[in-house]
Amino acid sequence: MNMAENKSLTDRFVDSLFSKDKTLLYLIILAVLGLVLRIIAAINLGVFADDMHFAPGAINFLSSGKLEYWDQSAGLWFAVTDIFYKILGATQLASRFSAVLFGTMLIFAVFLLAKEFFKDNKTALIASLLVAVSPFHIKSMMAEMDVMAMFFSVFSFYFFIKAINKNYEKKLLVLSGILLGLAVYTKVYPLLFIPGMLIFFFYKNYKENKFPVNKALKLAFLFLIVIFVFCLPALTHNYLLYKSKGIVDDKFARFFGIEKSKEIYSWAAGSDKLDLSAFFFGKRGAYNGWPLSLQVLRWVFNADPIIFILGVVGALLLWKRKELLLLLLLLLLPPYIYLGSAVWLIKHFLFMSILMTFPAAFALNLISNKIRFVRLRYIALAIILFSVIYIGYLNEANFSVYEKSAVSKLMDYKQNIDTDSLVVVDSRVYRGQMTWAFSDRHYLEASYLNQLFAMQQNKTGVSTNVYFIECTQDDCGWGTVYNQPEFNASMEDVVSYFKNISMKQATISEKTGEYFTVYKTTLNLAPEALALADSTHNWWLYPLGYNRQISAIFDDYSPKSFFDVLLNNFARFILYFSVFSAFASILILVYYLINST
Repeated sequence: MNMAENKSLTDRFVDSLFSKDKTLLYLIILAVLGLVLRIIAAINLGVFADDMHFAPGAINFLSSGKLEYWDQSAGLWFAVTDIFYKILGATQLASRFSAVLFGTMLIFAVFLLAKEFFKDNKTALIASLLVAVSPFHIKSMMAEMDVMAMFFSVFSFYFFIKAINKNYEKKLLVLSGILLGLAVYTKVYPLLFIPGMLIFFFYKNYKENKFPVNKALKLAFLFLIVIFVFCLPALTHNYLLYKSKGIVDDKFARFFGIEKSKEIYSWAAGSDKLDLSAFFFGKRGAYNGWPLSLQVLRWVFNADPIIFILGVVGALLLWKRKELLLLLLLLLLPPYIYLGSAVWLIKHFLFMSILMTFPAAFALNLISNKIRFVRLRYIALAIILFSVIYIGYLNEANFSVYEKSAVSKLMDYKQNIDTDSLVVVDSRVYRGQMTWAFSDRHYLEASYLNQLFAMQQNKTGVSTNVYFIECTQDDCGWGTVYNQPEFNASMEDVVSYFKNISMKQATISEKTGEYFTVYKTTLNLAPEALALADSTHNWWLYPLGYNRQISAIFDDYSPKSFFDVLLNNFARFILYFSVFSAFASILILVYYLINST
């Protein structure tokens, strides 16, 4: 054993940091830049329907007894985000911190995978640069699962390729399986990477004639079994729920066509089946009749033009390195076709930007080597400058990163509202906005005011601070108020009532103009008033914070037999093990990063 092998991890880190090869130093600088941009995005970006849907769903998830969320067949993101709520509070940054943390770690994971592909620090650094400042990635800092799922997926790919390059080492295959399992328990669609990985695995084994077919099958089976373990929480939930109530979650209901379950989720957005015809040939009335395959490419191009253009060029240049091109295509095509045929949301195609990063980095490195007067440092600065400007541009990927949304400002203002106050919110404010913004306050939708006032009769009131949040624009997120003149008039009556008895506290604006106006007054309210407000806190089939005192939870079940209890307990163990593994993966990433530079 030589001296280098005897050194501690810390010593090796310091040596790498101050060695003549500045790879690790440059990588850390890129990660810091990426982290800063991601935090700015997480704080400023406006909220979308899914963003508001998922953010409250993570509150108290770990203590709820749930194994998954009703429309995701997954639960890891909710569990991890719940931990960040406990640390940072129910803030917008906390709801998006999983994306910030694992999105930053993705910069390192891309470096490792690119180095494993190209055996070249320079190309790997270029790949990390492209991801660090990618507009698509930065604008994905939402309360959603895609960034976290893709970190685990890319890190899994790294160990998968490393295992093949190291004589199909079993330990590395297990690590790859664990990480892909974490990805699947974060978001289901990483399952679509498995066919491509297995095809490449058997192709390489056949080409290199490493093992007999039966041994290769055993290794592949081990890989699949490890992934399957992380599917157990979702499978257990659906098995016990079906056994108890005859229903399953939304994804299982759509996939298996269980009518009793589909009735529960009939109002929820989603696709029941693949529309391959629309994917390849287009669909009348949808996206101007474009084939969805081209529409997805247009989305990815608009979200990340540099990676898209360089990725296409790089794919052509990689023709001589057929194995790498084959692997990238095998990983890309199944989710591209499936998601493009069934789930038409740009956020789900982040994986395409990531996979295109590797040929893009290869192309950029080749260009800088072939054209001597094109210095890579100037190209890198140009890419950073372009991205910093482009993330302020409004496109299909999201809003501008530099303009704080009205909902974000409202959540900031919320810190001025003490926790014993009552917050009355104009019903013209989209329910998701009010639920998320005031999830840790006693909030009441204005449509319940008559019920509140009826409660006051013949009761001694307690002096209570009351805040009223007016939708100054008359429609704050619903998009349908203009079709409901009577509803709008009733809310204007509420606004007039509070204007007459309150003092204006703040006006909250965004690019479109004034959005919210905050009023404050003091009312003598019955002691039960705050409890009444809390009793209305239901959102997307669950009571807020999984508080069963508000209402029963529709997909609760009670295991009866010894086997069912044991299975449920084991699934809970897998949930906690997954949370532990998610954070442990960062330490593993650091270990392999230091050893690779």
